[in-house]
Amino acid sequence: MMEFIIGQLTGQGRYTEAAEMGQRLLEKSRSTLGPEHPRTLSTMYYFGAMTHVAGKFEQAERIFRQLLPLREKVLGQDDPGTIAVLDAISESLSSMRKYKEALKILNDELQRCERKFGSEHELTIKTLKNMGQVYLMQGDSHLAISVLLRALELSEKLHGPTHATTKRIQDHLTEIRGPQDSLLLRQMLAAKHGLPIPGDPLAGIKSMDQWQLFRRYKNVTGMMSAGQEVSYATAMKFSEKMGYDPQPPIHVPSHYNDEEKYEDDGIGAYPEQLEIRTKYLD
Repeated sequence: MMEFIIGQLTGQGRYTEAAEMGQRLLEKSRSTLGPEHPRTLSTMYYFGAMTHVAGKFEQAERIFRQLLPLREKVLGQDDPGTIAVLDAISESLSSMRKYKEALKILNDELQRCERKFGSEHELTIKTLKNMGQVYLMQGDSHLAISVLLRALELSEKLHGPTHATTKRIQDHLTEIRGPQDSLLLRQMLAAKHGLPIPGDPLAGIKSMDQWQLFRRYKNVTGMMSAGQEVSYATAMKFSEKMGYDPQPPIHVPSHYNDEEKYEDDGIGAYPEQLEIRTKYLD
């Protein structure tokens, strides 16, 4: 009945009341079943979670830290239930902006996941994803990208590119990756901090020449700044190499006018020239 009421209070957003009742339920479980009974340990975890949701992060951290050695003793260091407690501790620390401490806990969690389940496992991927988010909250976007790329690589191997977990990681990477992103920099930072070294996402296509790369696509759209003769010559070159009949180039008048001053940017684009858009179709 108490568990049912706690569930009802949680569903209504009455987290403080739910946490208070969770504490009473924990005390009852300890007195009737003992402090190390699996049911008591589950109740203690639930009490900590309710306390965290209620915004009492310091108290939640204390509860989870008290629970950790009990779960290690009863379930073992690498049991998913024990790992869940580590994850909860790191979440409470992150909520208090204690990011360095949270990352230490997550690093411990990652080692346990890899030792118990290997790298291509849901818990390992989740831990990497959480590490990336903490690095981002700490303001270190390069390390966040490094860890999330590793999580993405493993998720694609385990689940495939269309799985919800893979897509969530991809979306998160898309949100935070910036123009200064560098694979070499991410690898150096990861090595410096003892993190998994991210792989090169372009490794599979670096051995291709440009025409092999273009042939992977049915539609290729390009834009160039040149005169009509150059644009048609370029279109014919693509047609010859790719075996497709190109759509005639579309000439778009330059948005520069003769009165505006324009500095050459190194690609030969001048005010009197046209921007050319050419589309190739199979």
